[in-house]
Amino acid sequence: MSTIMLNIVFGIIVDAFSELRDAKLEIDNDMKNCCFICNHSAYDFEHQAKGFTHHIKKEHYQWAYLFFFLYLDATRKNDYSGLELFVSQQVSQSPSPRCQPCMLPKIIQV
Repeated sequence: MSTIMLNIVFGIIVDAFSELRDAKLEIDNDMKNCCFICNHSAYDFEHQAKGFTHHIKKEHYQWAYLFFFLYLDATRKNDYSGLELFVSQQVSQSPSPRCQPCMLPKIIQV
């Protein structure tokens, strides 16, 4: 009877680790095949625009967004330009950190 219980426990452990592995593979696939900023797939860009690599390196370079947000954080609100004030308000009102003001329907450039 104890062997059966031991096999059940081992089965539960193996199943839990396989679920974690599947979740990690899904996250890795999303990171490699989706734009971090607009969440469009690489397939869309490869067939309709200049390519996914061009998009993530030139159009939606994630480090430029990070530096811009750090700049906004370091600058006094009184010194903001109109665009900087708008972006700052949109980011501060956003319930989700992923929801950025650049989420526009027209993202793919031809």
